[in-house]
Amino acid sequence: MTRDKCSILVVDDDPAFRALVATILKSRGYRVREAGSADEASSLFSDQETKLAIVDYKMPGKDGLSWIEKLRDSGRAIPVVFVSGNWCDPKTFNRLRNLLKVSLIVKKPIVPAVFLEQVESLLNAETRLSLQDYGIAGLTDDINLSVQADSAKSENIRQLMQMRSKLELKSALKVAQASYVQDLSRLWSDLVRTCNEVKQFPERVDLQSHAINEAHKIKGTAGSLNLVKVSEIGAKVEHLMKVLDPRESTEMEVIWSEINRALALGETEVRKAIEECSSLTEEAQAAVRILVLGDSFEDFVSEDEKITVSHSRTASNAQSRLKKHRFEACVFDVVQTGRHELFELARQARLPVEGTVPLALVKPDDEAHLLSHSDELFIGASVSLPFTEARENFAGLLTHLLQLRQAQKTRIMVVDDDPVLLHFVDTVLTAHGYNVRTLNNPLNTSAVLDLFKPDLLILDAMMPGLTGYEVCRMVREDPHWTKLPILFLTGKTSPESRAAAFQAGGDDFLAKPVLVDELLTRVGGQIAKSGGGRSADFDAGSGLLKEDSFVRLAAKVIDENSAEGGLFSIALLACDDVEGIRLVHGIEPLRRALLDFGQEVRLRFKAEDLRGKIGYDAVALLVSGEERATVAGAIALLQEEFVSRTFKGDRGNFGMTFSAGIADSAEGLKGLKPLLKKAYERMLTARQTGVGSINCGEMLKDGAIS
Repeated sequence: MTRDKCSILVVDDDPAFRALVATILKSRGYRVREAGSADEASSLFSDQETKLAIVDYKMPGKDGLSWIEKLRDSGRAIPVVFVSGNWCDPKTFNRLRNLLKVSLIVKKPIVPAVFLEQVESLLNAETRLSLQDYGIAGLTDDINLSVQADSAKSENIRQLMQMRSKLELKSALKVAQASYVQDLSRLWSDLVRTCNEVKQFPERVDLQSHAINEAHKIKGTAGSLNLVKVSEIGAKVEHLMKVLDPRESTEMEVIWSEINRALALGETEVRKAIEECSSLTEEAQAAVRILVLGDSFEDFVSEDEKITVSHSRTASNAQSRLKKHRFEACVFDVVQTGRHELFELARQARLPVEGTVPLALVKPDDEAHLLSHSDELFIGASVSLPFTEARENFAGLLTHLLQLRQAQKTRIMVVDDDPVLLHFVDTVLTAHGYNVRTLNNPLNTSAVLDLFKPDLLILDAMMPGLTGYEVCRMVREDPHWTKLPILFLTGKTSPESRAAAFQAGGDDFLAKPVLVDELLTRVGGQIAKSGGGRSADFDAGSGLLKEDSFVRLAAKVIDENSAEGGLFSIALLACDDVEGIRLVHGIEPLRRALLDFGQEVRLRFKAEDLRGKIGYDAVALLVSGEERATVAGAIALLQEEFVSRTFKGDRGNFGMTFSAGIADSAEGLKGLKPLLKKAYERMLTARQTGVGSINCGEMLKDGAIS
């Protein structure tokens, strides 16, 4: 009988495990038929074709033992491999070996290479691959494949076959693992949902059995595919669900706490497995990436596991990285590139992200470089350091840049005494662009609130010493936090628990175990509903602050720093001939041009500088620590860049210019209003002189003081 007429029957209700077994068997050329239940296995069984059966123990309806017993009662004596997620007890073992004549008993998770060897040892020679099937015969025409072949040649052929088999098995396992991992997130989410249903309906024995079965499948298949952590956590959930007894209310609280921890940890491990099996690089997986241009800092590696530092030796390599990934901060060694290349690198770094990426420049110790202070401001350098100073405290430099970046993000504070769940929530929210502060001691909540000033507070309902309900009541008594959105994490979903959350002052609650999608949806919904978060201050189109937000924040910055003698410059940039462009080219082309203008302002200047949309056609800029002449030089560079652009209108292409007026606090102007008024007057004077002019007390046109 030829191999094509033989098949191996795999009987298992877990499609992922069936796929794994089928994959490794097919890598050796065997024909495989799959059955998801005992009844389906009976319909697929063929006396002529089925030469071996691989049967799982636990299946819905008729279990594997019953199916094998029926097989033997019908007189069929084919080899059977019995697969179980647990070791068999002596009674079951004796029944399998002595009564049912099972050839092999294997425990999940399997070791694929070992499992394959064991299965092949049970098969008759007629079902194994021939040399021709492996493609070995085609390697040479003069190899004798008969039983009487030269022993040396036979040994060579045997080694070639082994090598080919190992490579094919390795490749097959990679395919199987990648296929399984694609579905693993859904499988784990299904397990979490089922556990939640068990908690809600403890009297439903069928739900508990379903949860045990789902965890059992994950334990076996994940372990077989070398996803060890996921398998171990699946095994723990299976065990905990088995010992769960609705009649023991006190004990159930403890068990549910352990189940919640295991599911949260499992979610993290599933995410890791997905990332490791994806085509993304380590850089692409990092929540925080920093780009460093220059070979002088290549030995630096961040101690923070969330941070990946990407090093580029050349400007072209840095450009390539910027096009592929988003970076939270950048450090550029000015020696490595030219002035205009730096201009473009800075712009590229900020294009794909919300907010403004902080930048730092590293200069030669002897100050021998071609950049002016206006150049550095135009690039957006929050820090500009000599090489030796940057080298001595490079970690501190990166920390400062990341703090500037974090200040732009929506802030979320999470209070939970469980470090596993705390780490899980932190990881998820950080990866999705939030600035997260975690706290495992609820007694410190008030102090951290005042320091961190979050836009959302997430509280665990049940914590030792001080419950989340009491923390919430304490927060609500502080007039500063009466409107702060508060989201409860709770292991209880009863109507009484929900009522307690709202009565304590909570805005929403999220049941444990926590699902990633639901967490992000609830967090986003609460921030949007409250109008809080940093995104509420910004115009969605241009990325600039809304006018009222700019006025409020700029006034606050000036008031807080004026006592210390801080230097501030205010610039007002207004587009020229807006009404003429609208009449000739149409309202929509004008809108697009103004939007582009606002976006270009966002891409320049320092991350901590405030940029606001004023009215329909103007932008206000607050720059700290720079005198007005330096700001005027940077704005002249922006003008030079912007006037080279053309826009498509209703009657052909058109260009756009802007006029600017600048004032600073060194002129004796105190507070935002006097500064803004002087900047406005100078803008009008500049426009009367000629469009595209800049007035900082002295007139600039074409980038030079006239």
